[in-house]
Amino acid sequence: FIDGIVGMNLEETKEISVQFPEEYGQPELAGKPAVFTITVKELKEKELPELDDDFAQEISEFETLAELQEFMVKKFTKEKEEQTKQNKEISIVNELVNHLEVEFPETLIKNEVQQMLAQSAMELSQYGIDVKELFNSDKLPEMQERSRPEAIERLKRDWAIKTVAKEESIEVNEEEIVAESAKVMQQLKGKDVDPDRLREVVTEDLLKEKTIKWLEENGTVELVPEGTLTKDSEIDEATETPVETESESEIVQGTETIIEVEAEPIATVENPH
Repeated sequence: FIDGIVGMNLEETKEISVQFPEEYGQPELAGKPAVFTITVKELKEKELPELDDDFAQEISEFETLAELQEFMVKKFTKEKEEQTKQNKEISIVNELVNHLEVEFPETLIKNEVQQMLAQSAMELSQYGIDVKELFNSDKLPEMQERSRPEAIERLKRDWAIKTVAKEESIEVNEEEIVAESAKVMQQLKGKDVDPDRLREVVTEDLLKEKTIKWLEENGTVELVPEGTLTKDSEIDEATETPVETESESEIVQGTETIIEVEAEPIATVENPH
């Protein structure tokens, strides 16, 4: 229908033949042909504002377009750098997991599933969703089963990080925990926070951060343009120098793995003038 209108002139009349889709909302018309008679009565063109200082002042706190452009470039650059950092961390941890063979006790898996669902329930409740209805006794078993694969992957990632940290004597000191906990408490000001749970989460996050940093410094991470990294090439590159595992508690040190990570493109803003 839209394709038939494109190119028509003012006051031009045209018949357009179409066929309603089989899934059309009105059953009596579904799948049937139709002819529309269209007459163009008015043509409008959207006028975009000039990219100048007045435009910058209207939509932002900046006085000039140059200042706005500089701010936007820095903002997008920071976002893409952060995304690349996250891609790198995910790739490093996934590479560890790819070379691990470990089975977890059923009780541990169930506990992880429960934690995942509890976290989801808490987040949904913040949006005013009735979690009691969503997580009722009829739906809960199915949700637990769907969450199981992700729970196992989370356990693998956590186990891999902690094992590397143990083997390489990577630790988090009390001063770091206290400082980071205070920072998080400031961000969560006014909310009910379990201090013991907060300390546990902060300690795990700091240990993960330190361990990933160690892996970056002692391995090879290659950044590639976004969209060029396929699953097959990622596996080929990552296994050039394989990481070996001996048992649930040992990861061989001193091996080097080449991990390719997609780097997010950094947007640029050009001045049309």
